[in-house]
Amino acid sequence: MKLNDAEPVQNGTIACIGAGTGLGQCFLVADTQTGEYTCHPSEGQHGEFGPRGAGSDELKLELLKYLKIKFSNAGNRISTERVVSGTGICNIYEFLAYKHPHDVDEEVHEAHNERPKDAGIIAMNAKPGSLCEKTMKIFADAYGAQCATFALYVQPFGGIYITGGVTKKMRDWLLKEGSFMKAYYDKGRLTPVLNRVPLMIVEGDDMGQRGAHLRAVMLLKQEIREQARRLFDTLDFNHDGLLFVSELEGLFEMAGDKAGKHRLDLARQLLQELDSNRDGHLDFEEFLKGYAKLPTKMISESPFLHREREEQKEPKMDRTQLVSPPDRGNDVDSQAALAKELQKYQSRSRREKIDPFKDANAPVFQTRLYKLLADHDRTKEESWVPRMYWVSNSGGICYHSVTENQALKFLDSEDVPKMYVEQLPDDDKSSCKQHRFRIQPSFREGIPAPATEFAAPTEDILSLWMIELAALQKKAREGSSTSD
Repeated sequence: MKLNDAEPVQNGTIACIGAGTGLGQCFLVADTQTGEYTCHPSEGQHGEFGPRGAGSDELKLELLKYLKIKFSNAGNRISTERVVSGTGICNIYEFLAYKHPHDVDEEVHEAHNERPKDAGIIAMNAKPGSLCEKTMKIFADAYGAQCATFALYVQPFGGIYITGGVTKKMRDWLLKEGSFMKAYYDKGRLTPVLNRVPLMIVEGDDMGQRGAHLRAVMLLKQEIREQARRLFDTLDFNHDGLLFVSELEGLFEMAGDKAGKHRLDLARQLLQELDSNRDGHLDFEEFLKGYAKLPTKMISESPFLHREREEQKEPKMDRTQLVSPPDRGNDVDSQAALAKELQKYQSRSRREKIDPFKDANAPVFQTRLYKLLADHDRTKEESWVPRMYWVSNSGGICYHSVTENQALKFLDSEDVPKMYVEQLPDDDKSSCKQHRFRIQPSFREGIPAPATEFAAPTEDILSLWMIELAALQKKAREGSSTSD
């Protein structure tokens, strides 16, 4: 998504910056001959954080002092990453909560204390006038300023691409609120330089996979070039760096009698096809461009391309060395264990990752619950994990995983009509938790999904969950019968 009207310059330097758990920066420079880009790493995010503020506004100076005490024992510096990152959002919030204790929302603060590195809690509660909103404004201002600073360092007239998990999740907020763009263009007399830099937000969340794919393509090109070089050098009998018709004729010797007397004609046709400057011979670059046009079978069966591999082949095993596989896995115990593992897998497969900032996943009812870990002793406190659970706009049940630091879907709206909800008695001495209930998901492919046991912090919250779940199930069943 383009954020300004600047057009990328061909072969211009490209910059990338992305706020996630931390802050990453790199830049790419094009080869003047080939146009191929080489990526150069950067640790610019560890440069000093520079507080900004109009006139006598010293709020961010106070933030700097607070972070210096927290992270460097009142030392001389704080890196930008302490502010511009997911954990930076949490640092800003803690500073504001310390400075304005009377403005703290107790429920939000309690959730933050349970997950002190989860920026999503602050972003989800950035209501007008709240400490969370002030936090996000400071973050957006610092982020925009850092993007501009990096752009001034490397002058990426090929574009600066803003990526990262935090950027993607908070994209709409960053763009609509305005602090980010205002800070980006607040560079005084050098602002005209930024007007020439194309500014873009990367919308994809698969940059790791794309990078791996690009690396694979680059390795493939390198392998093809090396193969072509080996073939070229083998055909170049007089080692003058050029291939003539008589040398290209040797390429068709592997076709044996099939080519026969036509070898010379085939060599001439190949030379005519690949000789781009029509000088009667091929140099390596001309040969490389036409290498892909050679028949695949001719290349794959070429003995001089695979001679080294042939020499490294391991000897074949004799039939007497082969051992039949053991007869295991068919007994009753193994089948039972397999069924149990399959049940666990299907339970895990329900946990689809979601974007909590989408309207469909936004909470209409949300509280903290304790979830009993699978196969754990319910009489022990450590068996119960506190999590934020909510009923979403789409009619599903979602939660936030502390271990994965990710919002997940517990039940889809399609699962709600067939789920079984049971309130458990409080006089049950087999558990250290009271106010408990159990949700049994519907069967999947004939295999029952394991039930999940929860405990509410108070009796009132338990009652609210029973009411919400009953209403949710009723609405889902009515919608299902209508569609049928």
